[in-house]
Amino acid sequence: MLVRGCDERGMKELFKWKQLKKEKIVLIGLGCPDELAKACECEKPFPDSWVDGPRGEKAESQKVARVNGMDLDARFQFWRAEFDRCIKCLGCRNVCPMCFCKECTLEEANLVDTGEIPPANPTFHLVRALHMVGRCIDCGLCEEACPADIPLRTLYKKVAEIVSDEFGYKTGFNEEEKSPFNIIEVKVIDGI
Repeated sequence: MLVRGCDERGMKELFKWKQLKKEKIVLIGLGCPDELAKACECEKPFPDSWVDGPRGEKAESQKVARVNGMDLDARFQFWRAEFDRCIKCLGCRNVCPMCFCKECTLEEANLVDTGEIPPANPTFHLVRALHMVGRCIDCGLCEEACPADIPLRTLYKKVAEIVSDEFGYKTGFNEEEKSPFNIIEVKVIDGI
C-alpha cells in the first residue's frame, strides 16, 4: 500500500485498534511534495517507510497560531461562528479513517438532533472533538469534506497540540504506544 505521512499514521492507529492486520499489509512510503505539506501544515509529511528521496521541512501551523493569538472571548466567538454554519451532514465523520465505532455517539438523538439548522449549540463538534482526542491523524479529510468550510483541521490540530504538550503523545507516530485516552485496563477481582 502506498502511504504518505498521514496515511502511515492512520495505518499505525488502525493496527493498534486491531482494525487491520499488520502482517497482511506492506507499507511503501511516498513523501508529500513540499507544497502540499506546507498547505496542509503537516508535522510529518514523510512516512517512516519512505526509503528514497529528500525530506522536506516540518510545517508549523499558522492557523493554530492565529487562533492561539486570540483572547478567550474572541476565540469563543470565532468557534461559535464557525460551528453555527454546520449543517450536520456527518461528512466529517463519514470520511474520517479513524471513525470506525460500531455505534456512533454523534447519532444519539438525545445528544445531537439531526436536521436542526443552524445547530442550537456546538455540541456536535465538541463531542466529535473529544472523541478524536488521541485518534486524529491530521489527514485533513474532515475539512475537505465539510460543505460549510469549517476549519476542522485547525480544531483537531489544537487538540493534538494540547495532548502532545500535556501527555507527550502524538497519534500515529509510534506504533507501539497507545493513546493515554484509549487504554482500557481489565482487572480481575476475586477470580471474576
